[in-house]
Amino acid sequence: MQDQKTQKYSVIIIGGGLSGLAALKRLVDKGQKDILLLESNEKVGGRVHTYTKNNLYLDKGASWVCPQQNRILELLKEYQIETIEQYTAGKNILKYIGKENTGDEQILICQQVIVCIPPQSLNGKVQFTNILDKKREQIQTVKIGELIKCYLVFKSPFWRKKGFSGLIFNIIKQPCLYYDLSNDQYGILLAFYQQGRENTNEKFLQKSLKERENIILKDCMEYFDINTIQEEFLFYSDDNFIGKEGINGCPVGVAGVDYWKQFGDVWNVQYKGIFWASTECSIIWNGYMEGAVRAGEKAANDILGSL
Repeated sequence: MQDQKTQKYSVIIIGGGLSGLAALKRLVDKGQKDILLLESNEKVGGRVHTYTKNNLYLDKGASWVCPQQNRILELLKEYQIETIEQYTAGKNILKYIGKENTGDEQILICQQVIVCIPPQSLNGKVQFTNILDKKREQIQTVKIGELIKCYLVFKSPFWRKKGFSGLIFNIIKQPCLYYDLSNDQYGILLAFYQQGRENTNEKFLQKSLKERENIILKDCMEYFDINTIQEEFLFYSDDNFIGKEGINGCPVGVAGVDYWKQFGDVWNVQYKGIFWASTECSIIWNGYMEGAVRAGEKAANDILGSL
């Protein structure tokens, strides 16, 4: 007699990020039933997450697509999601140095499973038995990214009037990269802060929100040669996936030396009914939303071909 806590499915998908959702959509579109998607957070989408502050939509995770990313663009069209063109006109700034578990003891049984959470989130979170040593070794080599997206909102994109594009690349200090994301109402700068690369033992997120705001505002004063930046400034916001259950960092897992040479084939081969899918597993547009969609759809297609 089957235990009440034991439930059977044809396919279980672990992780409701873009890969997991793409795999689920492909399986459902092909008529597959008895599918269970497991997600440890309160929302699906994984590293695709938009939040609001002061009625502005800000991306905590993935933001950009390009004309060559066919699958994600097709999905955007299917779900009627609009895109806006990235502003690039004007002078760019380059600064460089001198020289160039389910948790409730449920038992879930299935014929196939798709693991759609980032490799860096598997360590200590998902336990596998009878899995290839090569696979386990590979998982453990993937490190966690600690990129923080920081937004500065101004009354207007004042830097454009000074001939700047808003694109800043700084290899000396953090934040290391800036983009102009202004809309019709406000001037918006997005700064990428790579935690762990500071010239100090105190991490960025250990500072107060006001301290983080002041650090980036001070840099912008220097970049754009403006002493009256406070007159233009409205508010600051930052968010990140560091330590987030099932994600643990952003934008992608960072692999070691010769990672793809040694392990690249393993992600694309199912093992005892386990299929792998996340943007880190994709051989096309690895690390992007496009890669996440393609990885999820590939895993779903592989399952459909094996049934």
